[in-house]
Amino acid sequence: MPRPPVFHIAGQAHFVSTNTYNFLPIFHDPAYADILVANLAFYRKHYAFKLLGYVVMPTHLHVIILPSAKASISQVMQRLKEYSAKQIVALAREKGQKTLLSAFRMAGQQTSRAKFKVWQDGFYDFNLYTEAKLREKLRYIHNNPVKEGLVSDPVEYPYSSCRNYLLDDHSLIEVDTDWFW
Repeated sequence: MPRPPVFHIAGQAHFVSTNTYNFLPIFHDPAYADILVANLAFYRKHYAFKLLGYVVMPTHLHVIILPSAKASISQVMQRLKEYSAKQIVALAREKGQKTLLSAFRMAGQQTSRAKFKVWQDGFYDFNLYTEAKLREKLRYIHNNPVKEGLVSDPVEYPYSSCRNYLLDDHSLIEVDTDWFW
């Protein structure tokens, strides 16, 4: 199925999903989830985009981003995936996780573009053209850990913006919740 077109319309947020290669459950390990969140925080500041929501699931990431003029959603995702992958591979080496490194190496060989591959190519992007759509996707993000059986209440999941919205807890990463009322 062809990828739907991505529209770069000023003032529209994007719901973005991206998966680990072969759906490896890398982010079950908090050390790897922390790498992804740290990269998200870095690029949020570097590219001055608004982060409206996120969830780091074991095999994938969902984010809601309102891009700035500094970078397109494609540029943000390219850098986020590129540098988080390098840090994830480095941590796997440091931890001596040979099985994980072997999976990354095999993925890299299959695509013949990189020595190691952590992420699937590309990402899914959906323009959020109304506040109702934005709220719908935010609910989806926050309920994803419950749906997957990781927690019984979305606020219990540490790698989600649900805690930012419901508990005003921005200790893990700053989320732009000021639009929400």
